[in-house]
Amino acid sequence: MGKYVDLYVSKEHLQAYRANEARDYLRKTPLTVKEVKGGIILPAKGDSSTTWGLGGVLDDDGQFVKESQTRDGHLFGGFYEYEKNSVQQCDETVVFMGPFVSHWGHFICDQISRLWYVLPDVKKYRIAYCGWNWGNEQTSLHGNFLEFMHLLGISDEQLIDVKTPTQFRSVIVPEFSYIERNYYTEEFKDIYRTVISNVNVSGIESYSHIYFTRGEFPDALNKERGEKDIQALFAANGYKVISPEKLTLSEQIYYMRNCDCMAAISGSITHNLLFAKEGQKVIVLNKMEVMNGYQMVIDNIMDVNISCVDVYVKIFPVCFGLGPFLIGINNNLKKFAKDKGMRIPPNLLFNFLSVIKRYIWYITKFTRIYAKKHNRSMLLSQQRSVRELKKQF
Repeated sequence: MGKYVDLYVSKEHLQAYRANEARDYLRKTPLTVKEVKGGIILPAKGDSSTTWGLGGVLDDDGQFVKESQTRDGHLFGGFYEYEKNSVQQCDETVVFMGPFVSHWGHFICDQISRLWYVLPDVKKYRIAYCGWNWGNEQTSLHGNFLEFMHLLGISDEQLIDVKTPTQFRSVIVPEFSYIERNYYTEEFKDIYRTVISNVNVSGIESYSHIYFTRGEFPDALNKERGEKDIQALFAANGYKVISPEKLTLSEQIYYMRNCDCMAAISGSITHNLLFAKEGQKVIVLNKMEVMNGYQMVIDNIMDVNISCVDVYVKIFPVCFGLGPFLIGINNNLKKFAKDKGMRIPPNLLFNFLSVIKRYIWYITKFTRIYAKKHNRSMLLSQQRSVRELKKQF
């Protein structure tokens, strides 16, 4: 289990972190499997009733199989009308992975969570999934998402991106081996043990201290401001700055497992702790006030030493996936740096004009994002979830 060795956070969150550290998320009861003979897989279809889309598995009577949902349908899953005469036939038994959207954090937590089932004999079944990716043209597994599957032992030929309603001989729907804020299992850890064991990287230099930056990630550039100063602070104190999106997954895992300490802004990068080595030092720089339920379980899974530092500037409540996020070298980070003997370059301490520009950007961005009714609804839903999470601690 992870240990919080330093907490430079609000008093309210201090209690929550200590409670999380003491909590046992490991589920002891066996995972279940539902096999649907003659099951039909509906491809993903965007719908305002769910975050990612409708779709999933139907039985041979056309009834939706609720076990094929993700997060009880909040993220994915649900029936929709389709042309029954156009259903394709496939005389194979497949394992249903669920949806695929091109979001790394959700992929390594939600989307691969069912794949524990194939590990005893990884070549036995083909894997069916519902590619969607928020309506973008590229729906199928690609890049590091596809490399993850390869490291698990799954070949391209085993993967089926269901693009039209398809009836299979049988569809196996394994239970999730990880659920955010709820539990993880040894089977979930086995997925990562397998991936790590298959990493083979040579000819690149390792570094003792690494700062994984979001500074060249287009999505972050669109909804975050302030990381440049934080990155410069760590770089000035001997941290090698690395952009994970420029690396293969194997290279990312290599760098992580061969460093003594890694630092990163909270989000998908810190979810990569699932690949960390035992006893690793990790600095998580929180970019928003709301505690991330995914990260809380991940912190608990891994045997690492974690320092959490709130680096956000609190103005308005915002959504995890939408932002905007304003971060910087605040009092928490200054105190952390002082306690760790880190030097803060004078040019990073305060720049009035830069601060004004960031506030203007933030207010403009916030107004544009939450002018949309759907985004306001997502924010309200998140706030309800946060209240429930607080009750747990």
